Amino acid sequence: MVIGTSAGGVEALSRLVGALPADFPAAVFAVIHIPETATSMLPRILGRSGAMKAVHAADGAVPEPGTVYAAPPGKHMLLRGGKIRLVSGPRENGHRPAIDPLFRTAARCFGSRVAGVVLTGMLDDGTVGMAWVKRFGGVTVAQDPEDAMFPDMPRNAIEHTDVDYVLPLDRIAPMLCELAAGKKEYVGVCEMEDEMEPDPTEMSMDQLMEFEARGVPSELTCPECHGALYQLSESGVTNYRCRVGHAYTGETLDAHQSLHVEGALWTALRALEESTNLLVRLRDRALSQGHGITAKRFGSRIQETMQKVELLRSVLGVAQAHLPVGDARPGHVSAQDRP
Repeated sequence: MVIGTSAGGVEALSRLVGALPADFPAAVFAVIHIPETATSMLPRILGRSGAMKAVHAADGAVPEPGTVYAAPPGKHMLLRGGKIRLVSGPRENGHRPAIDPLFRTAARCFGSRVAGVVLTGMLDDGTVGMAWVKRFGGVTVAQDPEDAMFPDMPRNAIEHTDVDYVLPLDRIAPMLCELAAGKKEYVGVCEMEDEMEPDPTEMSMDQLMEFEARGVPSELTCPECHGALYQLSESGVTNYRCRVGHAYTGETLDAHQSLHVEGALWTALRALEESTNLLVRLRDRALSQGHGITAKRFGSRIQETMQKVELLRSVLGVAQAHLPVGDARPGHVSAQDRP
């Protein structure tokens, strides 16, 4: 059972795991978006919420039924060869750990024995992963968006993949128990996995360049490394990946691009305000030296710069700046600046 969640996810995971029995006949893998430098208390929280054992995943561990494995901060949790892998691969959808790598590798490793669950969260991490689970014969479950604290993630999964079950949170645990009861017999690792290429999170640069060749140039750039993004269709879902492996689905890419646009506007505002301050100093020095014409020229440039400053402040929704002394106000020339 692989579960992905984000905003509102601690409460949702606690309720879901708390409703599973101690002898649950499957391993549960959980990814929640968490800052990479944070200290995660998720296993302790989940362990207190119910009867199942909860631990942070360890690299190379063999999953055991009745245990919840939480992805640690700063590491993608993958499943390879029937074992857990923790890797510091490129971020996906701006996160590490991300949901898609877990779902993708679980589907490739265990095929039809996987159930993928997407719970509350913002944007669309997990959508591509759900498509992979579906592609390899697994079962897909999404929390009813009307029941989710943050509906974006389950809504996107439902809109872009043929989700098998859309359920309120309190009905998901009983469904997982039914699914696990029907899959008790261990049938081994998916035979196809050995024939597949590595997951993108583990690819070398040469392999990533070969992977890139399958995509279509998008004329977009990666928000993280500013490299070119190419467009891929993974199990029928469009996403974007750069040469070093950063990956984004549509809504997440738009959100990150918007953040960078805002960052660029703040940078431009800072540069213009610094330019204004410099021009004021130059004008004042010219006045002190009796260079009225030069002072007036600097005054005109102050006006132009302040107009740009106020435009950017309006776009960013911040208060107007205090105007410098003298002719900084658009259209105003003080007596001291006249030649």
